[in-house]
Amino acid sequence: MSAVVLEIVELEEGGYVLRKSDAGEQAPMISIQFSEQALLEFDGQQTELARAMIALGVQVIVDSREERLLNSLKPVLH
Repeated sequence: MSAVVLEIVELEEGGYVLRKSDAGEQAPMISIQFSEQALLEFDGQQTELARAMIALGVQVIVDSREERLLNSLKPVLH
C-alpha cells in the first residue's frame, strides 16, 4: 500500500485547505475560511489555528478508525 502525503496549503484568498499533495485539480479534503471578524480577533495567528484545527480533525478520524478496527477483532479462544 502506497503512502498518501497530505499537505496544508494557504490559499491566495486567505483560506486554508488540506489536500493530497498529488491532488491536482481535485477538491480539497478539508477547507477552512475565517471571517474578517475572526482574522481581527486572531491577531495574525490564523495559520497556526488552521493547522491545529486540521491536525486535530485528522487525529480524531485516525483514532476512530483505530478503535473500530480494534473492536472488530474478536479474540480466539482455544
